[in-house]
Amino acid sequence: RDREQALALTLKLRQQYETEKSQADAKAKADLDLERRQSTEREALVRQEIQGPAQALIDQKVAELDQKAQALGGHLRNNTRKQKQLRWLYSMECVTGLVFF
Repeated sequence: RDREQALALTLKLRQQYETEKSQADAKAKADLDLERRQSTEREALVRQEIQGPAQALIDQKVAELDQKAQALGGHLRNNTRKQKQLRWLYSMECVTGLVFF
């Protein structure tokens, strides 16, 4: 009889442990999912905040390049592919912080 009570108690404790563990796992997963969503939202907000100033800086650099090109007789000004490449490089500098020039 004592053995049956011990087994019943062990089974009850095991079930309680499994229930609590499942609940804790579900809560941890929900918390992690929430943190991931919030992190994604923060990243999007930061991107939005830097996109305007970065674009302004890119436009400024392209305008400077246009002025230099005009001073050199327009050789670079007619080369739109070069301008696009430079625009891309400057945008990468703004986003990554790396300097290509």
